Amino acid sequence: MGDKRRRLTAASVLTLLALAAYANSLTAPFIFDDLNGIVDNAHVRRLLPLSVSMSARPDTAAAGRPILSLTLALNYAIGGYNVLGYHVANLAIHLAAGLALYGVVRRTLAVCQVIPAAPLALTAAAIWVVHPLNTEAVTYVIKRNESLMAFFYLVTLYSAIRAAQAAGARAAAWQAAAVLACVLGMGVKETMATAPLIVFLHDLIFFGRGVGAVLRRRVFMYAGLAASWEWLAYLVAAAPRSVTTGFDLNALTPWTYLVTQAGVIAHYLRLAVWPVGQCLDYGWPAARSLIEVARPGAAVLSLLALTGVMLWRRPRLGYLGLSFFVTLAPSSSVVPIREIACEYRMYLPLTSLCVAVTLAGYGAAARLRSHSLYARAAPARVGCIAGGLVVLLLTATTIRRNYDYRSAEAIWSDTVRKAPHHARPHNLLANTLARAGKMEPAEREFRAALAIDPGYVPSMTGLANALAIGGRLDEAAAEHRRVLEIRPNYWPAHANLAALLLQMDQPDAALRSAARAAELESRAVAPRITAAEALAKLGRLDEARRWYEEAMFLDPAEPRARAGLRALSEPRP
Repeated sequence: MGDKRRRLTAASVLTLLALAAYANSLTAPFIFDDLNGIVDNAHVRRLLPLSVSMSARPDTAAAGRPILSLTLALNYAIGGYNVLGYHVANLAIHLAAGLALYGVVRRTLAVCQVIPAAPLALTAAAIWVVHPLNTEAVTYVIKRNESLMAFFYLVTLYSAIRAAQAAGARAAAWQAAAVLACVLGMGVKETMATAPLIVFLHDLIFFGRGVGAVLRRRVFMYAGLAASWEWLAYLVAAAPRSVTTGFDLNALTPWTYLVTQAGVIAHYLRLAVWPVGQCLDYGWPAARSLIEVARPGAAVLSLLALTGVMLWRRPRLGYLGLSFFVTLAPSSSVVPIREIACEYRMYLPLTSLCVAVTLAGYGAAARLRSHSLYARAAPARVGCIAGGLVVLLLTATTIRRNYDYRSAEAIWSDTVRKAPHHARPHNLLANTLARAGKMEPAEREFRAALAIDPGYVPSMTGLANALAIGGRLDEAAAEHRRVLEIRPNYWPAHANLAALLLQMDQPDAALRSAARAAELESRAVAPRITAAEALAKLGRLDEARRWYEEAMFLDPAEPRARAGLRALSEPRP
């Protein structure tokens, strides 16, 4: 089979597998960070100028990630908030990453003179494309940041490999492609910071004759890759995300976070081998002692030691372990991150494990060749048959996992079952139930969250709103006041309390709360309308008009402000 035909076959197989595994995910709704990163992100609603579409509000999932933001704006320009388009884009990115992985593995195995390089590369890429551990990065729309970053990461490595195998102008073109892909990846997610290191290590282990020789041979490429770190540093400084997935330096020390990650990494490895019990929001607790993580810690340290031994004795195999730990290090080492465990962080590191499993299977098949039962079977054929069975099993598991994303209520119900002692999934399920008008189960979930964390402000606020809808206004007001005892400057609580007090026919108190909310948040429209309505009730019409006009200035399409101004303009009897 010719090389071109091989590539076409691989692309067709990977495409069919990706479609089979993710076809039932294409109508999954927006959830959680999709709301602040997409639905409530005004920047995605304008493709031009690029200064708008490539930016986002601070402390949202898309902040400081201009390339990610641009892809979301393109999605909106094509289909608005039709979720199908976003899922199709995510699946296309995932497939493109799988094809890039195939190219990286095929060319690397060819360098190692492994004869069945193409079928082994296809097996590894196929396992990765359908692995259920990747569902969070593909089906959860805003986690496109992970898959898109991984795509650019793999393209960077692939381009560097092509540069090492070419000469003259072609080599220069591939070096430029590697730098461009790295720069684009830095604009998607911070984990891309390890790409220049991985490229250098691959170059050194598979092509190099010493550090100096590697750097001299492709000096301009490495200069460009290093310069991309400055671009990343600027993006991180310009748009922090402390509220979403930012650093959590106050809650955990680097040592505690590192120790805790031993259990997390062991859990990731278990899911890679046996992907059962996946959870969208773990609420993983920090380790309290070394004894608590002794077993997983020993397992992770053993893998690190094995990687070190392999790098010394068989560096080309050791590279797989090295790349796994390097790509996982930004989220699972000493830098504390608010979310201790997230499955999508395994999206890129999983590539190394899939390649390792494929090579191990090939090695086992080669050893079995000496037995009479397998004497006529080529190792590659036996390995591919076994790999095909693994791929089919993983595809079925991925389809089942994607079924959990069929609705917001379904995914949060699943998460509550798997993380019953974590307050946030209870709260998110409660919000979903409340939006569906299921107020009694919503109240139960809000109270379940508060039983776990009595000071959890989102659940206190949600419970207050649920009580208000049920007509229990005094209890709702008391809940809002409890929020303000914990966070006196939390403007939504002031705004909610103001609206509630107005409903209870207490315009003076409502005005004070609304004015405080407006003072705390200069862009908030709702408290300004409440203040105007309270003033109108008090007969202070000129002041009410000013508040309505201010609300209209902030949001010219606001119907309540427009109706209020019209009512004030009508002649009074």
